[in-house]
Parts: sequence; C-alpha cells; structure tokens
Amino acid sequence: MKRVVLGLALVSVLPTLALAQPAEAPAPDAPAPDAPPPDGPFAVTEPAPPAPPTPVTPPPAPAPVEPAPAAPIAAPVLAVGKFAVSVGGYFQPQYRTRQNNALAPFDEDGFRLRRARLLVKGRADAHGVKVGVDVEAELTPAFQLLDAYVSLTDAVGADGEWSLAAGQVKAPFSRQTLLSDSKLGFVDKPELASLAPDRQIGVRGTFRVPHAPWVQLAAGVFNGEGKNQPQNIDEHLMSVARLELKPIGWDAPLEESAFGKTFVAIGASVARNVVESGDGNETDVYLGGDIAGAWNGISGAAEYLWIRHDFATGSAQPDYHANGLAVQAAYLLPLPGRWARRLELGGRVEEIDRNDAVPIVQPGDPNQSLRYFTAALNYYHWQHALKLQLLASHIVEVEDTDRNSNPAGYDNDQVLLQATFRME
Repeated sequence: MKRVVLGLALVSVLPTLALAQPAEAPAPDAPAPDAPPPDGPFAVTEPAPPAPPTPVTPPPAPAPVEPAPAAPIAAPVLAVGKFAVSVGGYFQPQYRTRQNNALAPFDEDGFRLRRARLLVKGRADAHGVKVGVDVEAELTPAFQLLDAYVSLTDAVGADGEWSLAAGQVKAPFSRQTLLSDSKLGFVDKPELASLAPDRQIGVRGTFRVPHAPWVQLAAGVFNGEGKNQPQNIDEHLMSVARLELKPIGWDAPLEESAFGKTFVAIGASVARNVVESGDGNETDVYLGGDIAGAWNGISGAAEYLWIRHDFATGSAQPDYHANGLAVQAAYLLPLPGRWARRLELGGRVEEIDRNDAVPIVQPGDPNQSLRYFTAALNYYHWQHALKLQLLASHIVEVEDTDRNSNPAGYDNDQVLLQATFRME
C-alpha cells in the first residue's frame, strides 16, 4: 500500500519538476528575440535611422588654360663681322572687289600682291653703344628702297634712352605714319596717312627722358624731297618734331590691337617744309594730334592732321588746306579654348579732304573729299606675324559735284580680304 502511495506521489511531482526546468539557452550565434515595446508613459521610443550622408559636390574642374601660341618663325641670324644680321620680311596677298562705275577709275576686281617687303637688320655693340643698320625694301610691283639707315642707341639714367639715325627714315610725324604696314588692326591705314610726311633722307633723333620714360621726344631735319631722291634739289630743309606722352605702358610696342600690355599714348606733331616750284616757293605747315590705347582686349585710336599750303605772291596756285580725321576701335573676342584672343571685330570712321580750294575734275579725282565707314573682322594665328583680315568699306563722296557743277557721286564701296605673314 505504501508503494502505491509513493508511486502516485512521484507521478504527481514529475510534471511539476519538468515545468520548473530553465529554458534552453539560445545558441551563441542566434539573434536575441525582439522584446515587445513597453507600454505606458515610460515607453522607450526606437531612434530613427540616421539620414544618409549628403553627397559632397566636388569642386569644379579648373578651366583649361589655352597654351600660348607657338612663336612665329624667326628670321635666320648671320654673323657678319661684328654684326648679328637677320634677314626677314613680310608679304600680303590680297583680294579686292569694288563696285564698278564707268566714270571712275581703279575699280578692277581680283587678286594682287599688296606688299612684299624685305627686311634686313644688323645689330652690334661698340663700347656700350648699340649700333644698328636697318634696310627695308618693297619688291612689288618693282623694287623700291624704303628704309636705309644706321643708328646709335644708348641708355641714359633710369629708363632713359637716346637714339640717333641717319639715312632714309620715317619722319617722326603722325602715329599712323610710324606704324608698320604689317602691324595694323585693319587691312590698310586710314587715308590721312597719305597727307603726312613720308620717309625722308636726313637725320632723326629720339630721346626718352630719364626717370620719366613716359615723356618721349623725337625730331629730325631732312631734305624734304621724299624717299629715293639722292639730292636736295631745292636746297631747302624740312624740320619735324614730335612729343609723345605715355602715362600708362610707356614701353608698349608700336602696334595696333590689344596683344601687348595696357597703354595710353598721346602725341602731337609739327613739321615745316619749303618746296621750290616753277613760279615761286611753296611753304607747307603740318600739325597733327593723336591718341591711342589698349586695355583688356579693347584697343582704339583717333588722329587728326591739318596741313596748310601757302604759295608765293604771284603764283598761279591758290593757297589751300588739307585735313584728315580717323577714329577707330577694335575688340578681341573673349572666346574659350583655341579661339582665345584670335578673333577681333573692329570699326573705323574717317574723312579726307586733300584740297579745299580747287574743285575736282571728275568722279574719282585723287583730290575728291571722301568719308569712309569701315568694318573689320580679323583672325590672328600668330598675332601680327600670321593673320587673315576682312574689311568692308562704305564710301561717301563728301565732295559730290565737279568743277562744272555736275554730280560727282558714284558707287565705289569695296571689300578687301588680306593675309599677312611676317618673319623677323
């Protein structure tokens, strides 16, 4: 009986012991089960997942830097005695188209070699003084000597300099006259350049003031007969003087367009010449003023010339005046990449009056007063050493009647396309 009671007791206790055993521990790699969130005011709120990081925008890549254009071809340098001699030159093939008129000359269309120049330069040093020999000649349509002179140059004080040249040189009058035909912002110079004294045979001196190099003086004495006249036929002399103030960029090169440094130049010129004619002497007085500058791709110039021609008493020629005005501006377009500082737009307004006393004979007379409105588009590959220039001019006849009061207006607008290659 006791065994039965003990057995019953064990049967009743075993289930209870089984329920009291601890739960099996989870495997070490098994994730813990999520506990249900507690309720009530002390509930813990699950934090929001962190926001994704804001992408960092990389800084913009620097703009590609346009490499400097390759240097133009240098003229060969030869050693001749104590001189280093360079032989170079430039040529300018041109195409011209012009409105035709039966009464006016020089309206043929077609190609021509506008200029073909030979340049020879010799440089040496003699006891600290620079010695130069310069020759320039035109080869088309026939040989013509333009420059042929020897020069001495030396420094004076801080930034000062003197120079003396003898031979056939440009008279120091008018900025447009002094500019090289290969370093223009337009196909040709304005018409007023034909009024100024051209190359002359004589002596020219220049002086840059020490400690004030922006003050530059030039003067000369010449035969006054023009170039390639070996003798002073009338035995009179021409005197020429020029003052130029360059408060900004005093050492900027003499050229058009804004390739070099920023500059401002203001010039004034005066000249006097006596020419002997068949019935007496002619006294010519020249006055001129000019201003030019360049800044940040913009360049411009303005110039005015006035000439008075006085004849001796009793001369059959009446006294007369000639004058010319030119205003121009150009802008190198700020294009990116390979076109940087290559394309240029320009415009010019000019007027020329060669004789205000004698009426013209017919339309197209060389002395007819004209007004030009000119637009230009230039492509510079090596700046002025290799370029292509397009020019279009609308020409108005200011003097529109001839000496017989007949109409003298005519169609003569023109378009010029010219390339320039210079080696020096």
